[in-house]
Amino acid sequence: NNNLFEKFITSELLTNIPKTFLESFQTLEKSLEKNIFPKSPKVIFTTVGINRSTIMDRYIASKVENGTKLFIVQHGATNGQFKHWWQFKHEMKISNKFLTWGWTEGKKTKSIGIINNINLDNYKRKKLLIFLEIKMKQLFSRGTWVDCGGKNSIDYINACCSFFSLIKNEKIINNLRVKLHHKDFGWEERTKFLRCNTKIKFMDDHSKMNKEIYKAKLVLHTYPGTGHLECLTTNIPILMFYFYDFKYLKPKTKKYFEKFVKLGILHTKPKSLYKKLLEINDDVDLWWSRKEIQNTIKEYTSDFAYINPKQLSDIKKIVI
Repeated sequence: NNNLFEKFITSELLTNIPKTFLESFQTLEKSLEKNIFPKSPKVIFTTVGINRSTIMDRYIASKVENGTKLFIVQHGATNGQFKHWWQFKHEMKISNKFLTWGWTEGKKTKSIGIINNINLDNYKRKKLLIFLEIKMKQLFSRGTWVDCGGKNSIDYINACCSFFSLIKNEKIINNLRVKLHHKDFGWEERTKFLRCNTKIKFMDDHSKMNKEIYKAKLVLHTYPGTGHLECLTTNIPILMFYFYDFKYLKPKTKKYFEKFVKLGILHTKPKSLYKKLLEINDDVDLWWSRKEIQNTIKEYTSDFAYINPKQLSDIKKIVI
């Protein structure tokens, strides 16, 4: 305890170590004896069963220690696209196989296609609306990734505010619907956005974007997460707003994102994004149907999120 910071850390550390891994470990073990999970599973197949529940983590760990095979499936985008993703590295290390939506990396990964419920016929019901999804994160992160931490969240809000303050076109603002995260992390982003543009209309925070996107003529993604892959797999027109350094991307993704910039799909500045929105707003489909854009989208989804009609049989071959 040589300084004030070290004194703070040593005092807080002792009060914040999870009890379930120390004095309450036996209590956790007893709760596992009463659960409904199989006692001796041959295989555990999961997408979000890791690092979200202490009970589930202990159950899976105990079974793997006794010979159960663990198959983890990619549960969202950015896996396989960003460098230095701690959770992905950990899941790769502890699993027998890591099943992906399209990409492969080393011997442990197997590509099975996107697991989300994609219905290509749904998009026939589209309306003349523009959806923009906001992806806020908690202040204190469980892992390390490109946009974690309070500073990055503030930068993200400010960038979105800059974009909203630019919108003067009545047709665009009337058709624009903003979808906030269903959890309130205390950033007060709704209030901040309305200060920049009082005409912004918001969607229901609890609406499911994987269903709403089929109604839109255009979806604006402020982060290259699951949503952008769902849209591209269904060939729904999108614009992406990504202001982080491309050095955080893996080489293949970086190459695609640079193509997206040239095609006007991805923008790193609010002014560039708004300028493109003004340019294509009257006929989004004409712009999106360009041969160069369609070919790039086909290549990108083939590598990162393709629809696999034989998905169940492919999974069976890998797991059994």
